[in-house]
Amino acid sequence: MKPNTLTLSTLMSLLFVTATPSAASCYWSASYYKRDPISTATWHSTFNTPSLNLTLAKVSVGQVLGSVNIETDNLDGTAICTNDILNVGAYIKLTHPRENVPGFNNVYESGIPGVGVRYKAIPNMGQLPFQMGPGNNWTYSFFLRTLVAEFIRTGSSIGSSTSVTLEPDFEMVLDGWTAQSTKGSVQVNVKNEYYFSGCTSTAPLLNVPMGKAALSQLNTNQAPIKHVSLDIRCMGLSHEKAPPVKIYFEGSNAGAGLLNLAAQDKGAKGVQLALENDKGRPLPFSKSNALTMDWDHTDSQGEVYRLPIKARYVKSGASMTPGRADAEMSYVIEYN
Repeated sequence: MKPNTLTLSTLMSLLFVTATPSAASCYWSASYYKRDPISTATWHSTFNTPSLNLTLAKVSVGQVLGSVNIETDNLDGTAICTNDILNVGAYIKLTHPRENVPGFNNVYESGIPGVGVRYKAIPNMGQLPFQMGPGNNWTYSFFLRTLVAEFIRTGSSIGSSTSVTLEPDFEMVLDGWTAQSTKGSVQVNVKNEYYFSGCTSTAPLLNVPMGKAALSQLNTNQAPIKHVSLDIRCMGLSHEKAPPVKIYFEGSNAGAGLLNLAAQDKGAKGVQLALENDKGRPLPFSKSNALTMDWDHTDSQGEVYRLPIKARYVKSGASMTPGRADAEMSYVIEYN
């Protein structure tokens, strides 16, 4: 008889528990040294700044045109976390109703063409948004009472003087505790004294009938001269305070003031088109030699700048072949 055997099997389940960092206890205190809690509630504040005025400075694209300080309701307190260490992290979240400007970090559309806006918090935080990871020392944070709005030049054309409304919202969160939430709006009256909002030709396509020139005239450099004016209208600013408006040209050329003819069947050969302004200066084909245009008059749409041009055919080689003599070039306007 086989004895009954009692086998005891013990099933052991080993549970590995991963410790998750717990949020530190953070609170508003009267000061860092006393560490007497005032409250653990979120302080809700708003902007109490009346309308602000800003005159844009002369700067290059990417630089600061000017800034304004936006004040909030004030809490005379300090945010403190236990042991002065962040277990989860801290951040200031910024919400802006307008889109980011492409190609710029933390710069938002301001509502003015060519101008963006970014924000900084005073004191402590610098540029927003701000983030700090766990394990970092966190001694204290003042209530964020001032938001600096920096206006950044983001384009060559800048809108005319106007008023814009800024509506940035931000939250300061320490180890999961929302210490401060600020919402509101402020009007900024922006004055533009230095920049055009745009420049464009009064006649985008300019055709110049050159007529006929005899080979005998070309041999003696006596081809007829054609006069034409290129008018550029600039908007948004009086010419009295405006920066210079400059122009240069692009096209197949043999140097300043010499435009090559277009290649075509039965086209003329050994001939070029000589171009100069009314002062006898050859028209430039390089940005470094751009011509400054003269202001001519003001019309209902803006300030008109004019470049008088003299054009004539000239001999370019030892021999010439008669034929059609067309040429084409484009121009580049520099302003602001």
